[in-house]
Amino acid sequence: MTEKNDLLRHGTQAGTSVQVLLTENHGACRRGLCDLLTQQGFQMVADVTDNWNAVRLMKRFKPDVTILDATGKFLESLKAAKEILLWNQQAKIILLNLHAESQYALVALQAGIRGYVLKTKAAGDLAQAILEVSGGGIYLSAGVFSHPLEAYIMSTA
Repeated sequence: MTEKNDLLRHGTQAGTSVQVLLTENHGACRRGLCDLLTQQGFQMVADVTDNWNAVRLMKRFKPDVTILDATGKFLESLKAAKEILLWNQQAKIILLNLHAESQYALVALQAGIRGYVLKTKAAGDLAQAILEVSGGGIYLSAGVFSHPLEAYIMSTA
């Protein structure tokens, strides 16, 4: 797919204040998430298929929230997040991943990522994650940490 096709520009809705850059490697999922987020009032500044295009376009568009795709490439997504954070320490990043195991979320949080959304819950969780992260909070999809004690033990290990 060419970059021209890869980078889809979406219209803005009145009152939209949160600008989002979305990375999702599956075209149908990417289009569906973009449509859903646009309907919910977010301004989609760009959507791309890979994390390195997201890094490049994040520097160009300076979105409020950048969503990276970690499916099948967790370490690559962490490297991309670190590159973004080197460029802008205040960047707000959400990671989309299939893995619900808490160790993935913990590593992501330690890398400076502010949100961890399971792809299986993205349709229901992503808007709330964007709002939470854009406001300075942290968001984790339900089920990532099954118990607060688990999160504490993992963080001290």
